[in-house]
Amino acid sequence: MKSVIALIAVGCLCAGCSTREDLDARGVIRLGVQNATRASIDNVSDLAQYAGDKVGIFGMETDSQTPAAGVWNGSLLMDNVKTSGIDADGTIHWAGTYYYPMEPEHFVKFCAYHPYAASGTSGDNFVAMPTAGQAPVLHFVLGGQEDVMYAGPVVGSCNVKPDKLTFKHVLTQLTFELEDPDGEFTGATLEGITFQEVNTRSSMDIETGRLGAWSEPKSFDF
Repeated sequence: MKSVIALIAVGCLCAGCSTREDLDARGVIRLGVQNATRASIDNVSDLAQYAGDKVGIFGMETDSQTPAAGVWNGSLLMDNVKTSGIDADGTIHWAGTYYYPMEPEHFVKFCAYHPYAASGTSGDNFVAMPTAGQAPVLHFVLGGQEDVMYAGPVVGSCNVKPDKLTFKHVLTQLTFELEDPDGEFTGATLEGITFQEVNTRSSMDIETGRLGAWSEPKSFDF
């Protein structure tokens, strides 16, 4: 008898937007995504279906094509922009139009994360805005079925096309299968699994995927 159940595994875990209509079309910011890593969401098709409208994007202006990690002292051209969908070819969509700086030596560093949360300072699920030495941080509370992912950074400009975003899991759903080689459970039904004292509240640096401290342990029934 085989029973399959999807559940969450606690793992280790880019100011002011420009919409300048006078810019040439080449200055419009466009992003794409390639395969994600692991488990229930591990390809573009899955991303499009399950995460297409639940991704947040930050884009920070920088004067370097290879900006240092953790440096967030530039203007935010995309300020926690929520996606509206992802196409089968990986093209990402959002409301409105955003533009690169007109100067070719100015670049934009992009980072993305899932699941999307509004910017804020408190609550169960929110994104703390970046500071000079800290990337945006996703604060979240697990409900038992989330895929928590980050992607970035990639860098682009009006003359440089950014690489496609690659999403990496820090928390992912797993599939469990009960094996019964001796037939001892023939005809039986697995009604659920309980995980006891699972930590549910934490945070994630959206540039590196680094997790913060965990708290609020509780039991999950599946």
